[in-house]
Amino acid sequence: MVDSRPSDAIAMALRTSAPIFVDKKVIEKSRQVDMTIPQKTEKRVINKSGQNSSKDLTLRILENIKCNVVLFYWLPAVCYAAFIFHLSSQSDISLPKFPFIDKIGHFILYSGFGFFFARALAPFQHQRHLRKIILWGLVGSLLYGLSDEFHQSFVPQRSPEFGDLMMDGLGGSMGGVLLYIETYVRKRFLKN
Repeated sequence: MVDSRPSDAIAMALRTSAPIFVDKKVIEKSRQVDMTIPQKTEKRVINKSGQNSSKDLTLRILENIKCNVVLFYWLPAVCYAAFIFHLSSQSDISLPKFPFIDKIGHFILYSGFGFFFARALAPFQHQRHLRKIILWGLVGSLLYGLSDEFHQSFVPQRSPEFGDLMMDGLGGSMGGVLLYIETYVRKRFLKN
């Protein structure tokens, strides 16, 4: 048994999958603290005893966190996927005359997608390991690339190609590597 601050107890419990035991006095004392989030249009929920309902407060905090996760992490990935979908819907894309330009284009586009897809999964990971990030970028890009190649089979003058799918996967892996590098550099500079 370890006696600690609540934030440390939560961090240790998450890392070790251990239960958290709280003394009843702490719970009673915490009920007296007003922990509402002030907002302009918010109506305070008050229970029969005249205090804020901790259950409602917890739900409001969780809704706020979910909204921030969606906006900050998932929205860029979804917008980038929509951009790729728009490009693959075009019947005729004029590309410069260069060998393997379509494969290079798939690699570059899906590097960005792999970056944003792996980044969208970041809140659900306790630690960012290089292999996991590359794997998420690869898997996400292959799955989306597979659906994109299927979509291209219905677009006039476009056809699905296995080589494009392979470049999508390689690009997604590179996006995972870029996310890892970005995270490493950001942490390194924030420490100083």
